[in-house]
Amino acid sequence: MPRTHSEMSAATRALLTVIKPLTAKEESNAAAAAVKHLGAELSQRYQVFPAEIRIEKPSGPKSTPKRTIAVLIVDYEHRHTTEVLVDAQGKLVQKTDLTGFQPVFLAREIQEARKIAEEDERVAGASREQGAFVGAFGPHSYGERGARLIGLRYATVDRKQNVRLLGEAVVDLSERRLVQFDDTREEAH
Repeated sequence: MPRTHSEMSAATRALLTVIKPLTAKEESNAAAAAVKHLGAELSQRYQVFPAEIRIEKPSGPKSTPKRTIAVLIVDYEHRHTTEVLVDAQGKLVQKTDLTGFQPVFLAREIQEARKIAEEDERVAGASREQGAFVGAFGPHSYGERGARLIGLRYATVDRKQNVRLLGEAVVDLSERRLVQFDDTREEAH
């Protein structure tokens, strides 16, 4: 098969280096730089979310956009959510307070929330029901602004594929405690 000459413009070729996926090293370096920039502002309990490429509109038609990396950090104890934007060398570009914003739950957060919730015997009982499964959801706010709340729905499926809600738990990861549990097992009988 004959090779064809690339019709790609110089501007598009320059853009390819900007939009390429993050490497594991870039992501790790960006996360470390973000934590370093926040430094003493962070408590001992925080969660760094996976980094994302951020590309701003270039300043002019002939300029190439700058490649920056956004790192989201949720501080559980201080109840702050902060986005730190760093350049490829780890230099701080911008820091934005996103307190009140609830990013998507990470698998490890859901696991921690389940562990906390299932220390309560009512929740543990629902989790032991035959065929029980758990789904996470974003609950209504409770308590202080910025709390990291995770809702957990416990349900089961019977032989006829009918879903039965067993209960809903709300866990505050900021305080590491079960805030609420609505046990619906008795209502279904």
